[in-house]
Amino acid sequence: MTEVTDLKSIIRDTAIIEEEVPGYPGFVVKVSYPGRQALLKIRKAATTQKLNRKTGQVEDELDDEKFLKKFVEAVIKGWSGLKLSYMQELALVDIEGLDPDSEIKFSVDNAIVLMESSPVFDTWITELSTDFENFTKPK
Repeated sequence: MTEVTDLKSIIRDTAIIEEEVPGYPGFVVKVSYPGRQALLKIRKAATTQKLNRKTGQVEDELDDEKFLKKFVEAVIKGWSGLKLSYMQELALVDIEGLDPDSEIKFSVDNAIVLMESSPVFDTWITELSTDFENFTKPK
């Protein structure tokens, strides 16, 4: 058996899992574990410094929109099986005249809209992607 002398040589930057969204058969999302360094990088990229005129101090201000975009790009790597009928349960939508069984294709923009519009999906993705154990289970 080979001995490991350098821990950096075995550390992976990321791991991707595919999980079905509970309660939505066939709606499978590819989710990446961002890791501590990636989350710090995302937060830093979405933070600007602004002068607080009352205190005269420079303060960090998080741009929520920028953070969400960067988080989605890092975490949601694709999906399949998102039907229009599921959207009726996930967000306020108007699908009148559309086929409820038609699928919504994955794009980063669609993922951002879903995260913004669906507290259920947002919570599920956030919890799934930041729970380390989800990415260390034997396959």
